[in-house]
Amino acid sequence: MKKNIENNHSVFYVNVIKFLILILIFLRPFFDGFSSPAFNHTYNLIFFIMLPVSIVVLRKKLSFSYSQFCFLIFSILCLLFIPLWPVWTTTIKQFSYLFGLFATWFLFKMVFDEKEIPYVTSVFLCSMILIIVYGIHQYFWGLEATRQTISQHPELINALSETYLDRIASNRIFSTFVYPNTLAGYLLMLYPVVFFYLFSQTGIQARILAGIVLIILLPVLAATESMGGWFCFIIVSFLMLMYLVLRGKYYIYFCFLFLIVFIFLAYTGFTGGLIPKFGSLADRINYWISGMQIFKKYPLIGIGPGNFSQFYLQFKIPGAMEAKFAHNLIVEILVCTGLIGFLTFLTALVFFIRGNIQNFLFSKNQLVVGYFFGITGIFLHCLVDFDYANAAIICILFSFAGLVELSSNIKNIKSKTLTKLLAGIIIILMPVAAVVEYKTWQVERIIENIKSGKSGNPIQVLEQASEMFPEPEIFFIEGEIFRFAYQETRNSEFAERSVASYKKAIGMNPFVPRYHRMLARLFVKLGENKEAEKEFLKVIELYPTKALYNIEIGEFYKKTGNEELAKIYIEKGIKLPPSSKDEILLIEEYKNGKGL
Repeated sequence: MKKNIENNHSVFYVNVIKFLILILIFLRPFFDGFSSPAFNHTYNLIFFIMLPVSIVVLRKKLSFSYSQFCFLIFSILCLLFIPLWPVWTTTIKQFSYLFGLFATWFLFKMVFDEKEIPYVTSVFLCSMILIIVYGIHQYFWGLEATRQTISQHPELINALSETYLDRIASNRIFSTFVYPNTLAGYLLMLYPVVFFYLFSQTGIQARILAGIVLIILLPVLAATESMGGWFCFIIVSFLMLMYLVLRGKYYIYFCFLFLIVFIFLAYTGFTGGLIPKFGSLADRINYWISGMQIFKKYPLIGIGPGNFSQFYLQFKIPGAMEAKFAHNLIVEILVCTGLIGFLTFLTALVFFIRGNIQNFLFSKNQLVVGYFFGITGIFLHCLVDFDYANAAIICILFSFAGLVELSSNIKNIKSKTLTKLLAGIIIILMPVAAVVEYKTWQVERIIENIKSGKSGNPIQVLEQASEMFPEPEIFFIEGEIFRFAYQETRNSEFAERSVASYKKAIGMNPFVPRYHRMLARLFVKLGENKEAEKEFLKVIELYPTKALYNIEIGEFYKKTGNEELAKIYIEKGIKLPPSSKDEILLIEEYKNGKGL
C-alpha cells in the first residue's frame, strides 16, 4: 500500500514536471536570451529547483551518459578556475549558464520516455509555426512600421545602436530573435526535426501541418539573408540525403526534389541580393585570427568564459569589426577555457557522437534521427556564428540532446557509486548556481532601471547592488554619476568619489578601455595630467586600432605641449579604418586640416 502511494506521488510529480518543461520549452524561443534576460534567469531558476527534486524523487531513473559526465566536469572546471581567470565576475555568471544547460539536458533525459518524443516534438513544432508567422509579418509589414515610427521620432535615432538601425533599414527578418543569423540557426536546428516528423507520423493532419511548415521554412530562411545559414542548410540536407540513401527509404525522391527547390531559391537569393556577399566571412576570419592570438597568450586555461570581448580589442586587426564573440564555437572554447577546457569539451562531444552513432544509424524512431541532424545543423552554424551565446537557442539544443539520449541503445555509466556521487555533486552545486543566477538577475535589473531613469536614488541603489553582487559595471556607472555631478557643481568631493568608483571598476576588470578612458578624461578636468596620460596609454594598450582613441590621446598631448607625440597619435588615428559614423566624420575633419 505504501509503495503504491509513493508511486502515485512520483507519477503526479513527473506529470507536473513534464507540464512545466513543455510550457517553458514552448515559450523559450519567444524570449530571446539577449533581449529578454529576465525570462532566461527565470527559466534557469525553475530548472535549478526541478533538477535536485527530480533526482531525489526519481532515483530509479537516474543515469548519466558519458557525454553528460564530461560536460558536468567541464562545468565544474569553469567553477574551479574562476579564481585563476582575469575577470571572475563574468566567469561565475557563465558557470550558472552552463549549469542551466546541463539541467535542461539531464531533466529531458530523466523525465521523458522515448515513446513521448512525438508529443514533445509537436510542442516544438507549434512554437516554430508562430516564430515563422511572426517573421513573415515582419518582412511584409513589421519592419516598415518600425522604420516609420523611427522617422516620426528622430530622438530615437540617437538612442538606438547603429547595428539595430542598419538591421531595420534592411529587409532581413529576425522574428523574436535579436539577430537574423540567430533566426537562421533556429530554423536550421528545427528543419530536420520537421522533416522526419513529416514522414514518421501516421496522422494525415500532422503530416499536412509539417509539410506546410517545411515549405514555408525555405523562403523565411532566405529572408534572413544568412549566408552561413544557407551553407549549413546545404550540408545538412546533403547529409540527410545520404542517410536516406543508405537506409533505402522511399521518400528519397522527395529529398532530391527538396534540394532542387533549395538550389533555385539559393540562386535567386544570390543574384537578387537576398544573401549578403562574402564580406561577412572575411570579418569572421579576422575574429578567428585575433582569437588565436589570445589563445597563444593564454594557452592553458584561457581567459574565462564570457571574456572574449574583453581581450579581443587588444588583438583586433585594423579594419576588422568589433565583436562580443568569436563567431566560432571551437575558437571561443579554446580562447575562453584553454587547452584543458577544450579537451574536456571535446571529450564530451566525442562521447555524444560515439554513444549515439549506432542509435542514429539503426534507430526505428526517425524523430531521434531528426533531432540528431538538428544538433548537427546548429553545431555547424556555431562554427560561423555565435548561436552558442544565445540562451534560447542553446537551451533548445540541450533539450534535443536529452531527447536523443532517451534511446535504450545509449550506454550510460554503470557504476552505481559514481552515479550517486555525481547526483550528490549536482545537488550540492545547484544552490550555488541558483544563488548566482538570482543575484545576477537582480543586479542586471537594477542597472537597467538606472540607465532608463526608473531608479529614485541611483547611488543608494548601486550600493545595494554592489553588496548583493559586486560587479565592475556597477562601480563604473557610479563613477559616471559622480563625474556628472562634479561637472555640474565643481564640488571636489564628487570628483574624489568618481575617481574612487572608476578605480574600483578597473580593479575588478582592468581590460575594459572605456573604464580607463573616462577616468583619463576626469583626470584631465582635474589637471592631473600624469595620471591622465597613464590612463590614456592604457586605453591605447587595450584597444590600439581604434581611431578615436588614438586621436583623443593625440589631442591630449597637443594640449599638454608635446607636439611630437600629438602628431604621431593623430596621424595614426587618421590612417586607421573608422569603426563608426562619428569616427568617419572626425577623420574627415582632421584630413581637412584640423589639428595638424
